[in-house]
Amino acid sequence: SEMCIRDSNNGVILNDSFAIIQYLVNHGYAILAVNNRGSSGYGKTFYKMDDLNHGDKDLKDCIWGKKWLQTQDYIDAEKIGIIGGSGLDDPDILEGSSETSIKTPYGDPSSKIKEGKIEGQHVAILSRHGIDHSILPTNVNFRANIWALKKIGCTHILASTAVGSLRKAIEPGHIVFPDQFIDFTKKRISTFYDEEKVVHTPMAEPFCQSTMEILRETATEMSIPNHFNKTIITIEGPRFSTKAESHMFRSWGADIINMSSCPEVSLAREQKIHYAALAMSTDYDCWKEDEESVSWELIEKTMKKNAANVLEIFVKAIPKLTNWQDKCSP
Repeated sequence: SEMCIRDSNNGVILNDSFAIIQYLVNHGYAILAVNNRGSSGYGKTFYKMDDLNHGDKDLKDCIWGKKWLQTQDYIDAEKIGIIGGSGLDDPDILEGSSETSIKTPYGDPSSKIKEGKIEGQHVAILSRHGIDHSILPTNVNFRANIWALKKIGCTHILASTAVGSLRKAIEPGHIVFPDQFIDFTKKRISTFYDEEKVVHTPMAEPFCQSTMEILRETATEMSIPNHFNKTIITIEGPRFSTKAESHMFRSWGADIINMSSCPEVSLAREQKIHYAALAMSTDYDCWKEDEESVSWELIEKTMKKNAANVLEIFVKAIPKLTNWQDKCSP
């Protein structure tokens, strides 16, 4: 049994392709099955490495995409993961939904995974703090959550999160798409590689630029005020910041603040999942003297008022991920 990669333009066959297969799968490429079941077209059949065992089946599987690999051309997302945050713990946006329980090497995820479709696109939803919002930020099993979404085939994660604004221009109710983070957490395991193997994952660009652009384009089309290329700082919680801390974070260049993006985003990056955050500004933290300081009641009030906008952005953006450009570095 031999795996191969074929250039659809000239039919060139490249042997010894498991490394290429791993690269393509990790970067969201669909694998075309050319076996006893016949060819079904680009992007229709997707295998994970765990499913490709020598001798298990007639392995005349080919990846059509040598040229795509070289040019970073447009590719299909296979399954979109949504991580629902505060105020969006149990969104009802899926067609034909069913629930799946996933066991992971890191314990149980925060919730069962609800799977279904949005305009034909496979989608899986996980609630970061549990369906009843009962899990403290520190106690979220981030590794189990990311591992579970990866296990069921998610190539992308869209994560909703409530944030405090550290900038006057980012008003409550505005949407923010961060592209950088500052990790100010203190108790969380932030890597999958903490035992047998040391891996230093590049993190210069932690969020997926292509996915963020699609989300921002959608928000703009809906005339929702939004901000792009901002820095989010994640604190440990569950307490909110002091005024001194809030001003310090502003001086560091942070634009928004929450308790949940780290280590979620870096773990997704380790698993080579395209991750983008949709952050809803709910308050001005406590730095702005002429505004009410942050409280849970204030967050809930703003989220309830604007949750429909977040869900509508997701619903309208997800179909666009079937034709997107991969700009993420390996």
